[in-house]
Amino acid sequence: MNLRRFFAIFILVAALPVLAGAGLAAWTAWWAAGQQHLTGTVAGFRAAPVATTRDRVATFWIVVDLTLPDGQVLQARSTVSSNVWGYAAGDPIKVIWSPDTPDLVRVDSLVWLYFPAAVTAIPGLVMLAAILLVRRLVRRQLPAGSL
Repeated sequence: MNLRRFFAIFILVAALPVLAGAGLAAWTAWWAAGQQHLTGTVAGFRAAPVATTRDRVATFWIVVDLTLPDGQVLQARSTVSSNVWGYAAGDPIKVIWSPDTPDLVRVDSLVWLYFPAAVTAIPGLVMLAAILLVRRLVRRQLPAGSL
């Protein structure tokens, strides 16, 4: 196997998480476009069960009071638990709500919506950058036309 094929295989493997992250970002954009974007009020925080997190520190769900467009009032919790929310009880918060899961909301923030897609794609981007750098360094060491 020549070096060109060797690097091509590694580039393809490194591109898989990048493609997965792009697909997840596209699905998130499609999903968010079909849901209701509302502004609620932070009612408080509820400790997430230990089984839902890998952290050793306490993590919390945000509990949000919502008024739906039809006037119905309900309380829902965030789908993601965190210890770095930065909100206090009584703060207004933008959320995405779906009638499919009326007791859950997602924080309507680019950071929180696209965090899973970024975490999926970033390792692939780092691998691609490393492979391309190594390929460039190897190219300089070899005679012209061999790679």
